[in-house]
Amino acid sequence: MHQSIAPHWEKLTLLKNEWIAQLETLPQETCSARLAQGWNILQVVEHVITSETGTLGYMKKKTAAPWSEIPLANENHVSKGRQLNEALKSEKRWKAPDVLPDPTGSQSFDNMAKYWDGLRGEYQGFLSDLDPAYFERTIFRHPYSGPLDLYHTLDFLCNHILHHQYQVERIKVML
Repeated sequence: MHQSIAPHWEKLTLLKNEWIAQLETLPQETCSARLAQGWNILQVVEHVITSETGTLGYMKKKTAAPWSEIPLANENHVSKGRQLNEALKSEKRWKAPDVLPDPTGSQSFDNMAKYWDGLRGEYQGFLSDLDPAYFERTIFRHPYSGPLDLYHTLDFLCNHILHHQYQVERIKVML
């Protein structure tokens, strides 16, 4: 993996592994407990995995084109990427983008964790093979902030996990 994205990948891997380890300590009943309003813990995890699946799929499709055909991220893209990532670091609640299906919570935590491990293997392969000429190109489009380069996309994935860790903590207090 290219040295300029390796730290982003390491952070993303660490965040996912730490969160999974924390969630594994919770009883299954806690993870699947239905709330009067909002998602349960399984639905939150499913949402994060669905988002990461869609993000990788989008990047794979986008990078099927030659890098020279993909616009460079400009200052506006960079600014919106920063705004998105700062917003996700907060504990403020945000509506999930309409492009994502509502999570069902029907999969077991173990099945989702196994799927997520496999997905991360796909990410690692994709990032390891990606030509660095794509890194500053707009290879992902976030539904709210618009086009992002690879660096802001990886930051988004990290901050998305952090954001939903806050949500899980709120859910645990309500149970």
